[in-house]
Amino acid sequence: MDHIVCINQNSFPAENSTEGAEKFAEAIQGVLELQSGTDRFLFYLDSNTGTLSDFEIANGYTYDNFITESTDYDLMSFLYEIEDKSPALDNLSEEQIEEMTAHSFYIASEPAAPYPDVYALSWAVSGYLLSISTSENWAENQIYISRADSDGRYVDDLLTLNNISNQNHGAYHYERIHSQDIETIIEPHIMTPHTIQWFNEQTAENRVRITDKLELARNREFNGGRPLFETLTGGEGLREVRIPAFSGGAIRILFKHLEDNKQALLVGFIKKSNGGGYEQAQIKADELYEKLLAKE
Repeated sequence: MDHIVCINQNSFPAENSTEGAEKFAEAIQGVLELQSGTDRFLFYLDSNTGTLSDFEIANGYTYDNFITESTDYDLMSFLYEIEDKSPALDNLSEEQIEEMTAHSFYIASEPAAPYPDVYALSWAVSGYLLSISTSENWAENQIYISRADSDGRYVDDLLTLNNISNQNHGAYHYERIHSQDIETIIEPHIMTPHTIQWFNEQTAENRVRITDKLELARNREFNGGRPLFETLTGGEGLREVRIPAFSGGAIRILFKHLEDNKQALLVGFIKKSNGGGYEQAQIKADELYEKLLAKE
C-alpha cells in the first residue's frame, strides 16, 4: 500500500534543534505505525525552494541534519527509503492541482496560517498531515478545517484531515484502515451489492480513501456541498460523494435519498479525465434505485 504524507509546515519550526529532533522523531514513529509489509511512503512538501532534505525542522536544523545525527538505525533507514515528492506541485496530476486550487481551507478561530495550501494539498491527495506538536492544534489525530468560497466568505462546512504527530496517532489510523467494515461505517445508510462489489475491486489505497471520505460523509449525514458533495445536473435527485484518488483518477459514488432520512449508495466509478463515465453510472444508479423502491 502507498501512504501519502504531507509535511504540515504550519506546525514548524520547533523552538530549537533539541525540541525539533524530539518532536519530529515522535511524528515519524507515528508514520511507522502505518506500515504493514512492503508499503511505500511518499512525502509531499509544498515548497518552491529546496527539497525535503533542506526543510527546516528548527531554525538551522534540517531534515537532512535529523537523519545524519539520528542514533536510531531503523528510523534513519526508513527516512532514507521514503520517496521525496517535493516540490509537491511537480508531482500532482492536473486533476489534483485543480482540486487543490479550487478551495481555500483554514482552521476556524485561529489566525491565518502561513501555509494554508498544505490543507488543500492533503485534501486533494487524500494524505496524512505530518505535524510536530508545537501547539494544541496538532495534538489530535484529526484536524478540523473550514472552507471559504471564491469570494473569501466562510462556508458553513467542517471537514477533517488525518493528522499524525505522535505514535498513538499512527496506531489509531492503522486500526481504522484495517479493521473497519465499509457497510458498518455508513450505517444506518445502505450500499447496494453493486457498490460493495465495486469497492472490493479497488486498490488498497483507494479503499482507504473511500472509507475515509464515506465516514466523513456519514458524520455529516450526507449533507453539504463541495468539495465532498455535489448535486448532479439533471440527475433527478442524484448526488455524488467526491473522492480524490491516488491511483486511476477521481472517484465518484452516486447516492439518493430514501425514506427515514436514509441514503442509498448506488454506484461507484472512476471518473475519466474528460468527465466521462457519468452517463453510464447514472443509468445504472437509476436502475438500482428503482429496484430498491420496489422492495420497500
